[in-house]
Amino acid sequence: MQVKVLLESQEVELNAEQLGINMDTPENEILKNCAPVILEQTGVNIESDSGGYIYTVRKMTNSDTIYILPKAEAG
Repeated sequence: MQVKVLLESQEVELNAEQLGINMDTPENEILKNCAPVILEQTGVNIESDSGGYIYTVRKMTNSDTIYILPKAEAG
């Protein structure tokens, strides 16, 4: 299983097994587990100043891939 993080200028793959996540892992837990690794590897902070996340999770069961991508901006 793959975790792919879609950033503005790059795509980063993370090891789901190492992060202890799978398709049944709740979205918030996926973001919590991946945020420090994403920050360390890319310098991108996916956490918001208000304590939530500015990225969201999409699970693609047909390809066994979890995507972490920026939330759509309102408006």
